Amino acid sequence: MEKHVPCLEKNCSHCCDPVRIDTKNTGEPPSDKNGKKIFTQRREFLVPETLPDTVRLKTFDCINFDPVSKKCLDYENRPDLCRNSTCISDVDGDINEQHRKVTTEKFIKIYPR
Repeated sequence: MEKHVPCLEKNCSHCCDPVRIDTKNTGEPPSDKNGKKIFTQRREFLVPETLPDTVRLKTFDCINFDPVSKKCLDYENRPDLCRNSTCISDVDGDINEQHRKVTTEKFIKIYPR
């Protein structure tokens, strides 16, 4: 079952620009339905200012993300990682406040040597 995502109604692309995957996720980034890689890893890592000692996020550019329109070019066929990504943790809570909290999170960029 897909999680509630306000991306379309709020015209939000926060989770796609860039795609962020916790470094604790040891699997490969998802591919498209034909097995083609759709994520290109960036050199940077992001660390949330609120959790600098515990969370490291790998960053990726998605080939299906249009930076002008801020939309997924293959929304219907997006991988499970994208379908299950959401800023909403409590569907009965204040969705606007949850969205605001996640999208205003500040990150520190780290560039490994």
